Amino acid sequence: MWRPLQTFLYDWWPIRRRCRTFARLAAIPVEVRPGEKDAL
Repeated sequence: MWRPLQTFLYDWWPIRRRCRTFARLAAIPVEVRPGEKDAL
Protein backbone atom coordinates (compact mmCIF):
# COMPACT_ATOMS: atom_id res chain seq x y z
CA MET A 1 0.00 0.00 0.00
CA TRP A 2 2.96 2.33 0.40
CA ARG A 3 3.77 2.61 -3.33
CA PRO A 4 0.44 4.24 -4.37
CA LEU A 5 0.70 6.66 -1.46
CA GLN A 6 4.32 7.45 -2.31
CA THR A 7 3.33 8.13 -5.92
CA PHE A 8 0.54 10.43 -4.80
CA LEU A 9 2.63 12.35 -2.27
CA TYR A 10 6.08 12.56 -3.85
CA ASP A 11 6.47 11.11 -7.34
CA TRP A 12 4.00 13.35 -9.14
CA TRP A 13 6.10 16.52 -8.74
CA PRO A 14 8.57 15.69 -11.55
CA ILE A 15 5.65 14.62 -13.76
CA ARG A 16 3.87 17.92 -13.09
CA ARG A 17 7.06 19.86 -13.81
CA ARG A 18 7.50 18.02 -17.12
CA CYS A 19 3.87 18.74 -18.08
CA ARG A 20 4.35 22.44 -17.40
CA THR A 21 7.53 22.46 -19.48
CA PHE A 22 5.76 20.79 -22.40
CA ALA A 23 2.83 23.19 -22.11
CA ARG A 24 5.22 26.16 -22.26
CA LEU A 25 6.98 24.67 -25.28
CA ALA A 26 3.65 24.11 -27.02
CA ALA A 27 2.75 27.79 -26.55
CA ILE A 28 5.90 29.10 -28.26
CA PRO A 29 5.12 30.72 -31.60
CA VAL A 30 7.04 29.12 -34.45
CA GLU A 31 7.94 30.82 -37.70
CA VAL A 32 9.16 28.75 -40.63
CA ARG A 33 11.33 30.59 -43.15
CA PRO A 34 12.84 29.39 -46.37
CA GLY A 35 16.55 28.82 -46.00
CA GLU A 36 19.47 29.28 -48.32
CA LYS A 37 20.39 26.40 -50.59
CA ASP A 38 23.93 26.05 -49.20
CA ALA A 39 23.03 26.43 -45.51
CA LEU A 40 23.09 23.22 -43.47
